Amino acid sequence: MTDIPHHTQDPPRATSAAPPDSPINTLPSQLESILASSTRLARLQLGIWLHGMKSALLRLAVIAVLSLLALLLVISAIPFLYTGVYHLLTDIFHIPTAWALLIFTAAHLALAAAIGITIIFIAKGSKPPGDTQ
Repeated sequence: MTDIPHHTQDPPRATSAAPPDSPINTLPSQLESILASSTRLARLQLGIWLHGMKSALLRLAVIAVLSLLALLLVISAIPFLYTGVYHLLTDIFHIPTAWALLIFTAAHLALAAAIGITIIFIAKGSKPPGDTQ
């Protein structure tokens, strides 16, 4: 017998009763491949979902900050608006103070009624009268 160096010998192979191409030997590797693909797909989908959530939360935060800024600006503008309208009614149009205040009250009641009617139509899910769309 010839001496073959140990590092050049083929390792012993496991013996099985089924040939290598049989469904018995390929089924575990197919299941492993399916599981690996499913895991990769789930990770990709989770990454996409998390990115969408981060983007939505960022948009929501920006909208909240801008809304608060707009609210602050509107609240600070209201006294100047009232002062200007009051000056216009009393000094320019020479309407007595009592009538100017009644005009303010009527305007506020009309606006409140319009907002209330709009809220009722939105709550019912119907369209306001005159809406043709």
